Amino acid sequence: MNGKNVLSTMGLSPRAEKLISLAERVPRPTEREEVAQYLEAAGISGGERFLRFQEKYGGLQLFAAGMQELVELGMLLDPGDGTYQIAGVDDEGEWILTIGRFENSGNMLMMDQDGILYADTVPIADSIETWLETHAVAAEMQLTTPDWYSTAFMTVHRDDRAFDAAMDLPRIAEACDDYTTWWGTESMRFERTVFWEPKNQTHVIRGFAKDEAEVPMVLSYFDRVYDSVPPVIWWPYRMVDGQVAKP
Repeated sequence: MNGKNVLSTMGLSPRAEKLISLAERVPRPTEREEVAQYLEAAGISGGERFLRFQEKYGGLQLFAAGMQELVELGMLLDPGDGTYQIAGVDDEGEWILTIGRFENSGNMLMMDQDGILYADTVPIADSIETWLETHAVAAEMQLTTPDWYSTAFMTVHRDDRAFDAAMDLPRIAEACDDYTTWWGTESMRFERTVFWEPKNQTHVIRGFAKDEAEVPMVLSYFDRVYDSVPPVIWWPYRMVDGQVAKP
């Protein structure tokens, strides 16, 4: 069935419900018995979490707003010839399956039997629901205001928590886990998240201001703990003469 997705997403915030309501859904197997047959045929055991994921999210094409990229969710992806395939690896007795494919970057979204999500091999979220919540924060920003003032990514070691300690804005709890933290209000937000590199030693931080008058306050949070502040650019990002555009 093509068209808007109408599945139940109990447990998600209204913000994430909104993100999913804007998604398209393409035909993919989602019935438990049928999906179980695919898992069995692939020799994949311990699939209860995978079954629940496919039942709820299989075939969703949604906008990962934090990345500004479309992603199709689902274990069963159509390679183009109408034959569904499961991609996965057996990591010392525990399966990690592909559960999503990004349209432009070529990255694969993976999930293990504990529900941890990976960008290829880099762990990025403790559950699909938290991952959705992190992108819902960015989607909400974009829906309320077309253009935000943003900082470019500031890169820090994953153990460097000086910025976190200096932050006095409220956490957006449902969009926080061991890999990503969002803080903020309606007009000012900050994100700290894992940088997608295999050694997973690096995090990136960026701040957002809805109005130009709040840009100095956003920069002041970086100035409290670092010797320099990142440049200010437009968000969502756009390119001008091969460079990310600045206000």
